[in-house]
Amino acid sequence: MNIVIPVNLKTLAKMFEDAGHKLYIVGGYIRNAAAGLSGSTDIDLASDVPSFALRGMLRTCRVVPVNKHLGTCTIAVNGSVFEYTPFRAETYAPGGAHRPVAVTQQASIRDDCRRRDFTCNALYYDVGGNKILDPFGGVADITNKIMRAAVSPEHVFSRDGLRLLRLVRQSAELGFEIDPATLETAKTCVAKLADISAERKQQELEKILSADLKYGVKDAHYTALTRLGDLGAWPYIIPEMTAAIGLAQNPQYHKYDVYEHTLQTVRVAPPEVRLAALFHDIGKAPSAEKEGNMYRHADMGAAITRVRLGQKGLRYPGPRVSETVKLVRDHMYDFNGMTGIGKLRQFIASDWDIMDKLIALKRADILGAGVLSEAPPLRIEEVYNQMKAESCPVALSDLKIDGNDVKTALPATDPKLIGVILRSLLDDVVMNPVLNAREWLLDQLPKRAAALPPPPAPTESATPLTETAPTTADAPTVESAVPKE
Repeated sequence: MNIVIPVNLKTLAKMFEDAGHKLYIVGGYIRNAAAGLSGSTDIDLASDVPSFALRGMLRTCRVVPVNKHLGTCTIAVNGSVFEYTPFRAETYAPGGAHRPVAVTQQASIRDDCRRRDFTCNALYYDVGGNKILDPFGGVADITNKIMRAAVSPEHVFSRDGLRLLRLVRQSAELGFEIDPATLETAKTCVAKLADISAERKQQELEKILSADLKYGVKDAHYTALTRLGDLGAWPYIIPEMTAAIGLAQNPQYHKYDVYEHTLQTVRVAPPEVRLAALFHDIGKAPSAEKEGNMYRHADMGAAITRVRLGQKGLRYPGPRVSETVKLVRDHMYDFNGMTGIGKLRQFIASDWDIMDKLIALKRADILGAGVLSEAPPLRIEEVYNQMKAESCPVALSDLKIDGNDVKTALPATDPKLIGVILRSLLDDVVMNPVLNAREWLLDQLPKRAAALPPPPAPTESATPLTETAPTTADAPTVESAVPKE
């Protein structure tokens, strides 16, 4: 096993030894060395020294607390920074909320071993002694590419629901199979995902969708999504996904049911559109149920996507939600290539900011159907490329005139109508980019203003009806009712 130890880490380990303690590397760095993985990972350190005692022991190092509850801190040594967590014992409340309610820092390495999740992550490398401590047979499991619970599956999953998602994600990233006993126990504990925060689920889902990029394991993201389904986890992440399982599609166009088609679409999609690929057909089941067909699935899917990714769902950032909703909503646009060229150009201009991603999603959708081995040329892509070659204006800011020019040429124009006039000009130059010339645009302004509909005539306010006749005091006198000369 080739374990590369930075020089400054050896210096730090010597400081611990001089104080009568051993310093260990724990977790992923040692796991990856044992597995021969080249992907980078942080070096996590541990020992029996409580974090609150480090500053007194390491006077030449900079110690910065990160999480006082867990005792996590960073140690800076000659410009190198390492993350450190003392050996600890943890107590959890009932449920699977992930965060321990009590932490004891003054613990033994045996106590620390018992809080580890999987055997492959429960390796301790003694930096000064140049040896590995392997309490649960992690090296053998790494050699055999097996993800197995440390201590016991019941112990691992009974307290921390997030470990269910880590099981799925890490096993796929590493290219490992899941130990059958570990998987079966995970299934029985899946309801603990209900106790995990939306933010944590979002973070794990993001890592799952890019799992193949972590260590270069082919289709690891697809494997992880499949395992989420095997685990029964969808009701706690994207509940609508369960209705897609087994939902048949026209075999002329689809080899798979909606669920498998969705996962296959994510498999072939580039990373930047995988979230949209995961949601692109989420509206098919409700559309089939409510409409008797799937024609409106894109619109229904966009509404579901907004809820599931928004603040009442997985709490994605607003811009990410908006973009994903647009991609889901528009992924079927011009699917039959029959949209009029004018309407198509206007659509491309309005969706210009997501057009590359939309085309990528459309291609993935076609390949994910399992019928074609190669996506045919897309008409929308051809028109999009043509518009790029033409340097086609697609926004008001691309016009050769602006609102100030309209005010100067038409000073009496209602300011609220300036945007209307400019948008009418933009519609024309989207169709014919050569018209985006200042002289032509200025010449058009009086014509566009004249073509605007007249403002609505003011309406007289009706006198409210009363049940009693007006009093004499309320009625105007003859003198006051007649205008004076």
